[in-house]
Amino acid sequence: MLDTRLNASAQRIDAMLVDIARAGALTSPAQKPSKVEINGDIVTVVWHGDAPDVIKKLAEAKGLAFDIKGRRVPSPVAIEAINAPFLSVLENIGVQLGGRGDVVLRQQSLEVHYRAN
Repeated sequence: MLDTRLNASAQRIDAMLVDIARAGALTSPAQKPSKVEINGDIVTVVWHGDAPDVIKKLAEAKGLAFDIKGRRVPSPVAIEAINAPFLSVLENIGVQLGGRGDVVLRQQSLEVHYRAN
């Protein structure tokens, strides 16, 4: 019973985040300059924007292919990671995506898998 209530609450929160993101897309203030630097497995990322955009930049910097699966939904993320492990940055993005999607690292690619119907 508790799991059902928690799941329902999580779905409502995700829906509200999508609504907030859509509203923000119409009235968003000027963005901070973005920065993506990779040195091996150490990453510096300063990003305030859509998750697939920063994931694509990370993929390009690592020499990986990039792909999006599923119906894209607004997915704003805010990352300020200085000299952080690459996997930690991907986990951070995944946490911020919440129930909307997953970040998937494969041997030759970096992907966003959306869960929207």
